[in-house]
Amino acid sequence: MRTPAPFRSSVAGSFQLPLLVVLSAAVSVLGCASSGSYHEGVYEGDDADFRVGGLGPEWTRIGVRDQNDLAFIHGPTSAVIQANASCQAGLDIPLEALRNHLVIGFTDRETLREERIGLDGREALDMHMRARIDGVLVELRLTVMKKNDCVFDMALMASPDAFPSVEASYDTFLRGFHTEGRDAPRAVR
Repeated sequence: MRTPAPFRSSVAGSFQLPLLVVLSAAVSVLGCASSGSYHEGVYEGDDADFRVGGLGPEWTRIGVRDQNDLAFIHGPTSAVIQANASCQAGLDIPLEALRNHLVIGFTDRETLREERIGLDGREALDMHMRARIDGVLVELRLTVMKKNDCVFDMALMASPDAFPSVEASYDTFLRGFHTEGRDAPRAVR
């Protein structure tokens, strides 16, 4: 039996350099994705399997040095959508604390909206904000949910100018989210 990995967030960790530098680096590491596989909308990973809503052809899967289970870049705008799962038996952290963990590293935070939404039969916390990462202004949607000893976090990150044109893609990505084919996550079986 494997020892469960500690909870890891993936949003700020993926973007420690200015946005354009990070996105350029992300594109250059195509094929360096996490150890999971992705096919026809289903991600099968070490901790959990999940389905996401389909993105259009302008979105390309990328790897971000093992920071995300699943990440996509939008060619025309360089926006990024990501999803991550971390599983640990008995993990019962409030959604607000998990959200706070996701925004570590961001400064000058301005919350535009925060609400609880239904996602895959569970309650999730969905937040829309503007913030700076290494001095670069970005606009984000962060969504975090707990299910079956797993934490799932999803995010959209874009420049404020590009954000309105890609937010509908993120909504589609979220609407299609569903955990797949397990009664319990692999890491805690």
